[in-house]
Amino acid sequence: MSQLAKWQQAFVTGILDTPEQLETQDVRAKAIYANNLIHTQRNALATSFPVTSMMLGAEGFAKAALEYLYIYPKSTFDWAEYGEHFAAFLAQQETLSEHQVIPDMAHYEWLTAQANRADNIQSELSSLALIQSKPSAEVALVCSPGLCYVHSKYDLPALHKGHLSGELSRELFCVSNPQSWLIHRPNTAPQSWPIPPHFVLVCESLFSQPWSYPYIALESVLSRCNQYGVDVSDWLTTLVQANLITGAHSR
Repeated sequence: MSQLAKWQQAFVTGILDTPEQLETQDVRAKAIYANNLIHTQRNALATSFPVTSMMLGAEGFAKAALEYLYIYPKSTFDWAEYGEHFAAFLAQQETLSEHQVIPDMAHYEWLTAQANRADNIQSELSSLALIQSKPSAEVALVCSPGLCYVHSKYDLPALHKGHLSGELSRELFCVSNPQSWLIHRPNTAPQSWPIPPHFVLVCESLFSQPWSYPYIALESVLSRCNQYGVDVSDWLTTLVQANLITGAHSR
């Protein structure tokens, strides 16, 4: 935990746990700062997790945000980087044990927010010729910004769109067969690409970790495709056509 995070945790905890001390001017001034911090933190979470906040309701979200601040104080100066553990935090709440869709949505929204912030990587499809001209150990594939794997038994993209548009149906909340998507930002806005069933295991193994972006070693792709019995040419062609793989890079 950074020094900033340690200070904020001690500061906010001390202020909120001792309201009877708010008689002195010094402590009142600190309380004003703490209150501003709490509201800023809540707004930052609401920006990254708009649908999750709707699902929790105003009171439930405010309570969850405050508890989260106690456990995970801000550790950087950029509020856009805050909320990495929010989905896991919600998943641990006993009151949400029968509402797995909420932690799942928080995870989906966090990955979407990070894809939206990801840097662009300049590459050309012509660079894929490196696959043929260089040893596989010397080649990495260039991924679309923010490329990452997400899985749920709920149709998260449809639920997300439905909440934001106000067009929800009861069927969207029904448990369905598990579904998997790759989140990325091909142009100006993040998108969710439904993974064909025969590619799920390969994509899960390659794109579940943050380190997979923006490059993925060609040798890793070959290994995973061989492990799961997937034709690597078919896999690569499909992901290139979907703008998920945008080129190749010499390692």
